Amino acid sequence: MNYISDLGSIEVIPFPYFHDLTCAFGGLISIPTNFFVRKKLRIQYKDSKHSILFLELGVVSGVVGNISYIFLGVFSLDRAGPGQIYHGIIAFISFGGYIISIFFFSLNIVLSHKCRLKNLGAFGLVVPILLVFLYCIITTPLIEWFLLSSIVSFMLFLEYYIFKV
Repeated sequence: MNYISDLGSIEVIPFPYFHDLTCAFGGLISIPTNFFVRKKLRIQYKDSKHSILFLELGVVSGVVGNISYIFLGVFSLDRAGPGQIYHGIIAFISFGGYIISIFFFSLNIVLSHKCRLKNLGAFGLVVPILLVFLYCIITTPLIEWFLLSSIVSFMLFLEYYIFKV
């Protein structure tokens, strides 16, 4: 089993540029999603000082994750720099940005009184953070793939419910 980053290596995949372009394109088109999520959550649930702060922190960290994801396409494993330092830093910032964004969006959802997405908020507060701790203890490709799957699952479910409303 391979790490996610191996998809950007010519040693593993014959066409790693597909992965690189997907990272760049995916990060670019995902940036407006953060602002749309903020707008919909603000409209749907009563604003409070804390909910506005959580939404803003979620948007900022989500944009940081998206921009870093764009740079993952630039600094894939074939162009990772000496000792793969550039790729490692960008991957850390990308995963961190997404996880922090999910944490603050989930915190806003869980603390909102009228929110119908409490289960999704609980998932976002527990699963990605638990997988990060597990990944720090057991650094295996499977945990990394589970972590990515939890990030993608949360965002897809959140966007589904937001577009549905």
